[in-house]
Amino acid sequence: MKFSEMQYTRPNTDEAIQNFNQLIEKFQQAKSAKEQYDIIIEAEALKGTVSTMGSLCYVRYTINTADTFYTGEKKFFDDFNPIFTEKEVEFGNSILDSTYRSELEKMVNPVFFKNLEMLKKSFSSDM
Repeated sequence: MKFSEMQYTRPNTDEAIQNFNQLIEKFQQAKSAKEQYDIIIEAEALKGTVSTMGSLCYVRYTINTADTFYTGEKKFFDDFNPIFTEKEVEFGNSILDSTYRSELEKMVNPVFFKNLEMLKKSFSSDM
């Protein structure tokens, strides 16, 4: 597929946040590492969808900064990213605090946990 053929769709912010909240709740109520692992996969897919649209928007914006549509979409992502990142941190904290963490660490790449720890240290919701 050519880059020009990639379809951009603005993420539904309410839906994305609601989905993340549901995943956090499901994760915290999970009864096994396998259940939590499956929820991590769901969360990664959600993050990937939002991230892909953000990247697509940003590239198209940088190609033509006079394009009013993508200028507006970039502003949308500039406003939405901190809110979405806060949910990522909340979910990440649930993973880091999981009673099944030692089992999860065997199921995912160790870099995954390092990234969660760095995100936790580097993000602040204070503005």
